[in-house]
Amino acid sequence: MEMETTSNQDSLNQKVKDLRRSEEQLSLIYDTIADVLFYLKVEPDDCFRFLSINEAFLTATGLTTDQIVGKSIEEVIPEPSIQLVLDNYKNAIKENRVVRWEETSVYPAGEKVGAVSIAPITNEKGICTHLVGSVHDITEHRQAKAKILYERNKLLTAIDGSVDIIGITDLEGNIRTINKSFARITGFESKEIIGKKLTKVQSKKDVPKALNAFKEIVEKGVCSTFELDFLSKDGRTINTLAAGVLLT
Repeated sequence: MEMETTSNQDSLNQKVKDLRRSEEQLSLIYDTIADVLFYLKVEPDDCFRFLSINEAFLTATGLTTDQIVGKSIEEVIPEPSIQLVLDNYKNAIKENRVVRWEETSVYPAGEKVGAVSIAPITNEKGICTHLVGSVHDITEHRQAKAKILYERNKLLTAIDGSVDIIGITDLEGNIRTINKSFARITGFESKEIIGKKLTKVQSKKDVPKALNAFKEIVEKGVCSTFELDFLSKDGRTINTLAAGVLLT
């Protein structure tokens, strides 16, 4: 009887060791993932409470574990994001599916923009008891995109204010943008010319010359100044000195 008890105790101790080892391994995986990960308990009255988070959560927010774990989401997630978060959590539970959205929040670590995913975990009765979520930080991507847009708008403003004829085409030679001087001098309005080939408004005799210049721009990033005749809407020939650069 004593030997059987000892054997049972040894078996139990081994199971505890195996469980601890498994938890340690999961913890290591949890904390080596670059994206923010979190685990929430679903409580009555639409209350959601943080049970665990990974190291990336702390780095992204600048908060401490004590400020997050055991707290309701209202105590962690700042306004005005909280209502968006609540609505998406409820949708994930109601529809029993993964819900994704983009969220901007301000934490001690600064303003963060994240691509959020939340997935419901249900029990044997189909009742959602927990939520598991992840956040991919897209702050730098958004900032870079905003900078590109800002620089593009600056460029378009400068182009539009130029007294020279300026047009922007894609790599197939289709006109994408013209400035006011282009419209004023040629007589073409934007809606009449956007999407058309640039060669459509050039003198036929100069089309080969224009195509060679376009090829040089694509290959070298710039072409030498050359004479090029444009055709106005009313058929007049407009003599110009043309040049081009590749926008990246």
